[in-house]
Amino acid sequence: MIAVTARKQKKITYEWLDKNGLGYIVPYFIDLQPLNSIPDFDYLLDDSPKKIARLIDNTKKQAFIFESSQNINCVDILNRYVRVKDWEDFLSKVIG
Repeated sequence: MIAVTARKQKKITYEWLDKNGLGYIVPYFIDLQPLNSIPDFDYLLDDSPKKIARLIDNTKKQAFIFESSQNINCVDILNRYVRVKDWEDFLSKVIG
């Protein structure tokens, strides 16, 4: 599995993957500015509803949002994403 990320701190990304038992995921680091060209992907997963709204306009892919304190009160009035609580919840929705 390849995870495309715009996170600048590569070390933090690797540490997070290891901490969560996701060492099999290979991060692919990109710069999301400008947003007119994003790599092809199967699923969009983020914890920022604003970022999802900006990116999903450029694709027809399924979007998921990690539930977090910063987005718990956000209402998805345009049905742009599915909420997931953690990686297991995300994987159960995409793999079954």
